[in-house]
Amino acid sequence: MCGSCQQGELYRAEETCDPGPAVDSGDLQAFVDSMRDTKLWVYEYEGLLRVEAYSLKRRGSVGGYYPELNAGKVEMDKDHHLFQLWICHEVAHAMAHYRYGSRSHDPWFADTYLRLVYEMMGPEAYLNLYTAFVDHGIDFRIDREPNKGVIAL
Repeated sequence: MCGSCQQGELYRAEETCDPGPAVDSGDLQAFVDSMRDTKLWVYEYEGLLRVEAYSLKRRGSVGGYYPELNAGKVEMDKDHHLFQLWICHEVAHAMAHYRYGSRSHDPWFADTYLRLVYEMMGPEAYLNLYTAFVDHGIDFRIDREPNKGVIAL
């Protein structure tokens, strides 16, 4: 499967998973900030300064990394996506872009997403997402060396 072509399959895989606990709009930034305390962030993403999180009335959610700021930003659909799984999904976009140069639902994103879910939601949520990825043919096996064009401080 083409790694950059797996968005639809990845969304269908997510739909089979429990999205985890809801996160209140007022607690969204604190939840995202707590990701910086995980081993994953400390050892592999410590140079990523921050991910700002917003809960907005919008259709869908987005996440990205802004190299000029060395920071990420997520905008969550406050009516439908304020659940731990989907917040991890959007933050994983910023993390994977920072470390690997990923800009889509490619294998580097999928690997980062799985690992963040493990850290934030635990092994059961990780196993459910992992199984869904396997069942839907999601490519997530990667070389974890950072992209040589991305400078990690």
